[in-house]
Amino acid sequence: MNVVNPTPSRRLRVGMAGLGMIFDETYRPVFERLHADGLYHRDFGLVEVELAAVASRTGARAERLRQAPFGPFVNCAGPDAITQMLAHGVDAVCIATPDDRH
Repeated sequence: MNVVNPTPSRRLRVGMAGLGMIFDETYRPVFERLHADGLYHRDFGLVEVELAAVASRTGARAERLRQAPFGPFVNCAGPDAITQMLAHGVDAVCIATPDDRH
């Protein structure tokens, strides 16, 4: 007998630009929760949310965070970090950089 899963799991690959204070206070708790529980809505079921890649100037903080509960992720650093991050096939990007760097 074939069993059909009525709520197939979907995956959303997210990129993160910036890993400073805004990330710590706003995005980190969200990614930790989404890693543990996923995102669920009755209209479309479970969506696995993966922090797939991050972009920052130096990459040093990202290296320390790769072992966090929401890791591992691709660490993109340097002047072309955003281009590198986008090349990893992210579906959405969260911006946590100072306003003048958007």
